[in-house]
Amino acid sequence: MTRFAAISTFNRGGLELYGRRMVRSFHEHWPREVSLRVYSEGWDALDCFGPEIVDLASASPWLDAFKARNRHKRFHNFRWDAVRFSHKAAAVCHAARAIDADVLIWLDGDTFTHSPVAIADLDALAPVGDEWISWLDRASMYPECGFYMLNRRHENHHGLISAFEAMYVDDALYGLSEYHDSYVLQQVVEHAGAVSKSLSGPGRATTHPLINGPLGQWFDHLKGTRKREQRSRPSRPQGPTAGKILAMKEIRGIWFPDGDTHFAAQLAQNPLIDGRGTYQLRKFQAALPHVKFRGHAVDVGAHVGLWSRVMALAFEKVTAFEPLAEHVACFERNIQAPHVELHPVALAEKAGELRFAADAVNSGNAAVSDSGETVRALTLDSFRLKGIDLIKIDVEGFEVPVISGGEKTLKREKPAVIVEQKPNGSAERYGRGATDAVELLRSWGAEVVWEIGGDFLLVWK
Repeated sequence: MTRFAAISTFNRGGLELYGRRMVRSFHEHWPREVSLRVYSEGWDALDCFGPEIVDLASASPWLDAFKARNRHKRFHNFRWDAVRFSHKAAAVCHAARAIDADVLIWLDGDTFTHSPVAIADLDALAPVGDEWISWLDRASMYPECGFYMLNRRHENHHGLISAFEAMYVDDALYGLSEYHDSYVLQQVVEHAGAVSKSLSGPGRATTHPLINGPLGQWFDHLKGTRKREQRSRPSRPQGPTAGKILAMKEIRGIWFPDGDTHFAAQLAQNPLIDGRGTYQLRKFQAALPHVKFRGHAVDVGAHVGLWSRVMALAFEKVTAFEPLAEHVACFERNIQAPHVELHPVALAEKAGELRFAADAVNSGNAAVSDSGETVRALTLDSFRLKGIDLIKIDVEGFEVPVISGGEKTLKREKPAVIVEQKPNGSAERYGRGATDAVELLRSWGAEVVWEIGGDFLLVWK
């Protein structure tokens, strides 16, 4: 019988936020024959039964030296934050040599097991023969490495682990295009010509193959705000169009609903970034000098991802909200980045349901109405978002209910706010004045920095 061993690591904050839950779910649903080792990052005990705990710094002496050398390096976003992901690499490299098992399984600390896993299931997933790694590859980017399996009986196992470790010990990863562990591991595998086994299934075409592929029947991966929500959402359209093929068309490298004729002219007026179209780029660029940090941007009324895509180039994390199924489908085709989190819901003053009337010619004009697609509505406050540096709100006149439902968040986080307030009657249909959203923010202590084409930028006094 194949012998399996699983490992993970997390810091003290992770222990409190998701670590204990991960361990409990492992012991509830995994076979007893599979051991679990957790590498500790600065904590001493885990108050739930069973895992072996190993101090990561003691197990991997090179880790502290790597962090000390590189902790002051500046990075654009998480993809170049080598120090942040070095703990995971150190844990894998140590366990891959020290644990006597046939197959070593890596589990991210924010992975949750929700259904029973059998030895037969693991056998079907494991790399065999000349396969060294089973992982969650993606069609257009590096693999999702929240779960993978290493064949410790592979003839070049120790050579591959040594090559992975050398990326950190010798700082060689700084010669790569990206510095996070998923990309570094991919480069090691590809450079060595190691054989991999895909576990992605249909999820390979999505940004989140763990929950959208075969592994979703057992696991959830609580990345980003999903750690607090305690669940993920599959990357599939919801609502009345679920299960149907949604017609799209491509304009300057961006996917839109097929009937849209408005955005071709709009994208033609804006420059390309990475060979693809942009929208309202001048406003985004004008806001950046007034944003103190580039950590977390929020896009409310994300449409097909035009703002979110550009935000993702400048911020470490993007949280987007877009309720309409055909827009969600386009968004997910336009943006495949693990630091972008899309919530397929509307935001409002209170939770419930709303109806949206679509505009077939200008898909950006979809608005809350008495008829149309029924969508779920939540408040911004209910997401408990932290560290927000910039929020853009463009919801076709429904800005006041969105802002009212986010009063606690906005007053606590004090992000720079871009809010649409065009004098076109859109706010008036909800009984609001054209600039009521701006006045509400001003009453809370924000002040207007500029107005460009009906969009206002506000910062806090």
